[in-house]
Amino acid sequence: MRDHARQTAIEVTRTLRGAGFDVAFCDGQERALGISTEGASVESAILLVTIGGDGTLLRAARIAAPLSIPLFGINTGRLGFLTEIDGSAQELARLPQILRDGFTIDRRIALVAAVHGQLHFALNDIVVRRTTPHMMP
Repeated sequence: MRDHARQTAIEVTRTLRGAGFDVAFCDGQERALGISTEGASVESAILLVTIGGDGTLLRAARIAAPLSIPLFGINTGRLGFLTEIDGSAQELARLPQILRDGFTIDRRIALVAAVHGQLHFALNDIVVRRTTPHMMP
C-alpha cells in the first residue's frame, strides 16, 4: 500500500468511527495499518470503501460482488475514472454525511469469463487477445 493511500485509510477510519460507524478491513489490511477492526466484518458492511485507484476498485469488486455490497472509491492513485472522490481532507470529511443521507447506486455489469478452466471476474468489459504477437499482412 502506498504511503498516501495508507494515510488516507487511517483518516477514513478515524472519520467514520468518529461519526459512529463500524469499520472492517479486507485481506488483513488492519494489521498493515495497525488498526483494530473492533468486531466489525466485511460480510455485514453497507458499503465497501476502496482507497487507491481504478485497479484497487476493480480488485475490490471481486470481494463486493458476491456479497452484494456497493463500492465507493476514494482516488489516491493516478487514474480514478471509477472512483467517486479524491483523498483530500474536504472530501473525506463528507463521508459520514454521505452514509447518513444515503447514496445512489450506479449498477455496473459484472462478467465472468472461463479460460482454460479458470474463472476471471471483470467489470464492464473483458479483453480477449492472443498471447503471442501477431502481425496483420
